[in-house]
Amino acid sequence: MPLILRNDDVTMSSNLDDILKMYAIIREKLPNAEIRSSVTVFSKGNQGHVYPIEPMKHMPLSYLYDVDRAWVNYPNLGDKIVSHGLFHIDHTKLSYSAMEMSIVCSCRYLHTSAFTPPYGYENDMMNTICKLHNIKLEHSYPLDGWKSIEFNKFDEKHENWYFHSWRFTPKTFEKALEGNI
Repeated sequence: MPLILRNDDVTMSSNLDDILKMYAIIREKLPNAEIRSSVTVFSKGNQGHVYPIEPMKHMPLSYLYDVDRAWVNYPNLGDKIVSHGLFHIDHTKLSYSAMEMSIVCSCRYLHTSAFTPPYGYENDMMNTICKLHNIKLEHSYPLDGWKSIEFNKFDEKHENWYFHSWRFTPKTFEKALEGNI
């Protein structure tokens, strides 16, 4: 399998210039790596996060209704786009129909057949929806062997890595890829 680096939480609020610089660093240091961008469709303008208040994991769902940006195709954003949902929410708290709408609509809008759940939270219902719609459920955290570049010393011998570009500058990201976190 190829080395995969997946950037989670990419939105129109992200610093896309910095992301492109980070991807150029990956191309230079790891030319055979596959770069994936995990995109959340709706966001609120801010300093690169999905929403201005971080962490937003425990915010009420109504907090996410205040959006002012929607994803538009952005050129050269890695090798593969992966959906991170219509909103950056814990999908396991949604009803079946709301979860299905977020996963399926976001994948179709982004022209992808892969979904990474925000926060790594998943359940049987999510697995059922993804299987029903031929969507690959990409895990996070240690599930399926994914490691975080933010919390683990990077080693290119390990195949599956994820990171959040908003937590880095291009310079600190390069140091992390060198194993200096």
